[in-house]
Amino acid sequence: MKKVLKNAILIFLIIFLFGCGEPLNKSKMIKYANTNFKDAKLLNYNEDGEKNIATFIDKKYNFNYTVSSYMEEIYVDASYFGSHPSVSTDYYEKFVQYMKSSIKSELKFLKKKYNFSLKWPTYLKSSDDIYIELILQDDSEAKKVTMKVVNLLNKYDKKNTLGDAVISVMVDGKRVGKYSFKEKRYMTEFEIELESMKQSLILELSLKEGKIFKEENIKYLKNEVRDVNDIPGSENYKLSCMGKDTEENLDKAKVYYFKYKNDTWLVADCLTEAGSRYVSKLDA
Repeated sequence: MKKVLKNAILIFLIIFLFGCGEPLNKSKMIKYANTNFKDAKLLNYNEDGEKNIATFIDKKYNFNYTVSSYMEEIYVDASYFGSHPSVSTDYYEKFVQYMKSSIKSELKFLKKKYNFSLKWPTYLKSSDDIYIELILQDDSEAKKVTMKVVNLLNKYDKKNTLGDAVISVMVDGKRVGKYSFKEKRYMTEFEIELESMKQSLILELSLKEGKIFKEENIKYLKNEVRDVNDIPGSENYKLSCMGKDTEENLDKAKVYYFKYKNDTWLVADCLTEAGSRYVSKLDA
């Protein structure tokens, strides 16, 4: 009975929240484009009964793009519960095309000087999808080359459209660093891993003490590789190493040590049975 009632409430909420409405009309399309992309001028608007399509020009970048609005069907457990308005756009695809064209000649010079290639994403639905790979022959000048590319991209990114984009720096198929346009900084692979471990510790401390901890209060001490069955305090846990899928690869784990107040904590690149990263305070 409870399950039936719960499903009924869920269905009601879905229909109430989403199961109504209509595709965006002309004025709402214009508002959508200017809110999300700015500097939008409507060139054409068309309604065909099922989909409304608007074509805009980005006045800052000078390229055309489309915004489409249509009704998307809602299904729950293979049952149909109406439809809700949905929007799609090719804006980010057109932006990447604009960037590739704009930087072409200057990028050619940089490629010849530093011997690298640039791989752009093909799936582009939002700025989060702008994940660029910078492929180097070696990592001796990884940060220097990355910043050269970043400066070139920033030169033509007039509206901070790359705000959520990331450049992943690769050598022989392995990531050696990355640049985040949001954070405006380059990080080596060690710094990326250290930051991830530190955030796991911050989460653990926050849950234990019921408050948010500041990163500057935690001091990194060292890291080492240990046998997965020999990690301090892990006797009562069944640990599995992250990113390792065979029994033979489950014997080693990287362990990071941190100081918080007067206590030493460790974070291992292993998961507990609950699916969380293993974090433990060492005995004094």
